[in-house]
Parts: sequence; structure tokens; C-alpha cells
Amino acid sequence: MTVDEILQLRLYSQNITNPGKKTTDILSSLVAIQAQDRNQAKFALGSRLLDGNESEINQAIEKRKIIRTWLLRGTLHFVSAKDIHWILDLISERILAKLATYQKTLNLSPKMLSETESVILKRLSGKKELTRAELFAYIEEKNISTKENRGSIILINAALKQIICLGKDRGKQETYTLLSDWVKKPKPIPREKALSELAQRYFLRKGPATLQDFIWWSGLTLTEARLGLEKAKPFLREEIVSGQVYWMSKKENKMTGQTGPGGIFFLAGFDEYIIGYAERNLFLDPEYSKLVIQKNAIFKPTILKDGNVIGTWNKTETKNGLEINVSQFFKWKDSDREEINRKKSEMVRFWSQGEK
Repeated sequence: MTVDEILQLRLYSQNITNPGKKTTDILSSLVAIQAQDRNQAKFALGSRLLDGNESEINQAIEKRKIIRTWLLRGTLHFVSAKDIHWILDLISERILAKLATYQKTLNLSPKMLSETESVILKRLSGKKELTRAELFAYIEEKNISTKENRGSIILINAALKQIICLGKDRGKQETYTLLSDWVKKPKPIPREKALSELAQRYFLRKGPATLQDFIWWSGLTLTEARLGLEKAKPFLREEIVSGQVYWMSKKENKMTGQTGPGGIFFLAGFDEYIIGYAERNLFLDPEYSKLVIQKNAIFKPTILKDGNVIGTWNKTETKNGLEINVSQFFKWKDSDREEINRKKSEMVRFWSQGEK
């Protein structure tokens, strides 16, 4: 297997060259989609759908089929409502332990955090959805400071403990609500089964990938990641490329001839194709890495050709409507530029349909 074949298979397994029909099915198969920027995350999901548009994603959120909350690596993600509890059961304890030291520097003791949890439960009860400012104002009324990033840590703590999640947007503002008001908690599943499920979905939908890729993406320990991979192996096959072991779906050996050239694609900022792997040199030339991954850990939206990053893009609102601006890493072929212009028109449609 060559590097080009690895990239083709990733494009296919991540539904970039193989778009799906149902929003929740795509999201659940990918486990979650990073959503620090909720609008980019909507595009990340919509771009994996046949004729996807922002309106379709918004409807799934409003129907509480998609939930936005702090998840893998302690960062915001979109996740299917049916998956949120078992994933948080699996990963939250480790993230909370990592946060403990930082909480001490902010004078947020376990006792104080417990008090904030009670305050939040009381304020949001009755299916309320409040903006960050409204929720922080109430917490401040209880003589608990939200200054100096304390408020953010209070919210993350409550989300990881399955108390809150993000609700519907109120205009351009995010709101917070009780997770229990959005989705009923199912019966817990055994930890080993959860590890197996997480590993299986990762390698099926992000493979070919390495164990180190899985550890980076999941935030699990080496021991937990190995156990998950071991349990998932009946569904996987391995391939050694340049001395590195890659795991992927057993079915992917049948896909190689079907995927074809990757073509040109616009990816969202923080897209799982970019952020889902520890090793990014396969598709992102180190020379251009700083143009994609900023010092503040912001991953810019990218343009791919045959699975390789060839530039970045952004969108701006003008008096004439939405404009897609591109930045190239090197001179593009005329045929590539024509394809890029066609893709730009498709992206404008994605967001314009979401405004209807």
C-alpha cells in the first residue's frame, strides 16, 4: 500500500469522496466532529452529505439528534444524541483529572465546583436555555466568580459530568441547557465494550490509521487504546507501510479500486481529516504546516487535492453576498483553479440554503 492509497482510503472512509444521506448516521459513524467553531463544524458535517446544507444540520440540532458539548480531548464536538453518554462515561474522568491542577490555580476547589453544579442545575431546570452571559450572571449572584477563565472551566466541568450541553443558538449567541432535558440517559455499557466500540468506529471511519493516531484523537492512555484496538481487531486488518502499522476496515481492501483519484475538496476548519491523526505529514507538507495550524491551536479551513493540502480558504460576508476567498501554497494548474471555482459556488449554496 502506498501513501496515496492511504489518503484515498481515508477520503472514502470519512465520507468525503463517499458522501452519505443521513446526518446522524454520518456523525455517529465518525463518532464525533470537532466543533470549536460551530459554523465550520456544520460545514464539516454537511460536506459529507449528498446535497447537504446548513438548514439540514440546524434541524438535526433543533430536534436534539445532534448535541454540541465538550468531549474528546476536552474540546467542543458535535456528537449524536445516542452516543454522548457512553463516550463521556469513557473519557471524562481522565480529562477531569488533567483539569484538576489548572482548577487549583484558579482557586476552584472540588467543593466550590460542586456548589456551581448545584447552582447550574437549579438555574437551568424547567428546560431553560440561557446564554453564557445570563448563566454567568446568575453564578456571580451566588458569590462565585466567573472571571479569569473560571467561568469556562465551570462550564467544561459541568459538561464533562453530564450536567449541561449547548442548546439551540439564540441568534448568534450560544445557549446552555441541561443534558437530561435534551436526551434521556441510557443504561451504561461496560468499559471494555466502550473501548472496543470507540476503537472500532475510529479505525473503520478514519483508517488506515496507527495506534498513535488513535491515542492522539481519543485522549486514551496507551493501555486503554491497546485494549480497545485488540477488541476491535476482528473487524480490522493491518497493513505495514514504511515500517509503520496501519489498521483499517477489512472491507477496505475491496475499496481501493473504487475510490479513484481524490479530486479537489474544501474542508472545514478543525476538520476530522486533518485533526483526527497524530501524524499529519502524510497529507500536509511540513513547509506549509504553520499556514494551517496556528500558534493558538486554531486549524484553518483547507483545500485538498488528491488528499493533500494545497491551500486554505475563508468566507466573508459582503454587500454582494457571501464570498469564498482562497490562499494557495504554490501555483495551481488552470484545471485545478477551475475546479476550485466550481466548488466555491457549491459552498455558497450550502450556507445560503441554511438562511432560508
